[in-house]
Formats: sequence, structure tokens, C-alpha cells
Amino acid sequence: SIEQEGILINISASGAKFQCHDKIEEDEFVLEFVLLKRNISLSATIVEQRYDQENDVFVIRCYFNNVDSKTQQTIKLAVKEITLAAKKRLQGK
Repeated sequence: SIEQEGILINISASGAKFQCHDKIEEDEFVLEFVLLKRNISLSATIVEQRYDQENDVFVIRCYFNNVDSKTQQTIKLAVKEITLAAKKRLQGK
């Protein structure tokens, strides 16, 4: 088991896109992060992994395996809050 830090780029109730400095060798892994003050740990399967030479990072898209309904609701709520904040920012509020 290898631990590494990454930056979450995009998330939905079914998957995520993130970047990290090391390649993930396994097809399946555990993604752990904090969202809305809740520690979340999800089993994920890699859909795409590519090296971004310009930024010297690996960009990884994955889908989540067996997400429970409570975690799905937490993710959906976080995405909704982020979307609303972005709209307000764009409207100059």
C-alpha cells in the first residue's frame, strides 16, 4: 500500500478526477479525503491515468465502487454548494 497526496480537481457522486506526483500502479485503490468536515474513504477504479508533462503530475480519472447513499448525499451537497458559490462569484456577489 502506497500513500500519496493529491489535488482533487473534480468530483461527482460516481467518481473523481485528481492529480498527484506518482503513478498509481494498481487498477483499484482507496481514495481518502475530507468533504464537508466528513472523512470519506472510497474504493475506486481507475478509468484513465495520464502524465501531464507540463505540470509534472499524473492526472487520474476514477469511478467509485459501492458508494453508500449517505456518502453520495454528502458529495452531491458539496458539489451543489461549490456550484452555487461559483455562480455568486461570477455574478459579482
